[in-house]
Amino acid sequence: MNPAAQLFRHLPFPCPGCGSDEAPPGGRSFCPECRKKLRLFPEKMAVCPGCGGPLNSALAVCSQCLIEPERSWRSAAAAFPYSGFGRQLVRRFKFADCPELAGPLGVLMADAARFRRLTADVLVPVPLNWRRLWFRGYNQAALLAKIAGGELGLPVVSALRRVGRRPKQATLGRRERHFLRGLFRCPRPELIRGRRVMLVDDVFTTGATLGAVGKVLLEAGALEVTVLVAARTPAYSALDG
Repeated sequence: MNPAAQLFRHLPFPCPGCGSDEAPPGGRSFCPECRKKLRLFPEKMAVCPGCGGPLNSALAVCSQCLIEPERSWRSAAAAFPYSGFGRQLVRRFKFADCPELAGPLGVLMADAARFRRLTADVLVPVPLNWRRLWFRGYNQAALLAKIAGGELGLPVVSALRRVGRRPKQATLGRRERHFLRGLFRCPRPELIRGRRVMLVDDVFTTGATLGAVGKVLLEAGALEVTVLVAARTPAYSALDG
């Protein structure tokens, strides 16, 4: 690391979550109070491989994943529940023009990947429709993948393309969310063929989008797929009751 970058990492920055001066230097960490409010999933927690959250049953997957279709990924990891302060942060990141939140969120995701022992050769972000990308100005999944990949020492490749539009997932019923495969293509299969892929997105909702993308990656020749997200919706979280 060059001297200027080394100095930058030690400069004081306000907490990206609350603006306090209690955050560690470098601008890529939340202060202790924000980390507490995020309710990060514990390192030693038993994890459901289907959704990356608490394993709340004696079975191989949690009670919610038990009723879902078969997943296209081997295992999943999430940093915190998509509720309360965590939901506020993710929504700021996506909808309030706050791309700088990718730094601290991506670091937390890398921590979650290490805790859950996810392994991969490359990271692949879930792509946005070009209209949404133009309106927002950035793909939040791509920014998170860049930070998490840097922390994990793994390259990020843009192997996917979204070729269609659909209504927002919140407006769809459960069954309709599982008919998404035609929305994604892998125009550059050579980037992932024979490699272990870590699929990156911001939020795990039902897993339908991730499942559709995972199938496209496997059909394009990926050796296996794992999933890494910042947050997981409360419907899947035992911590939220």
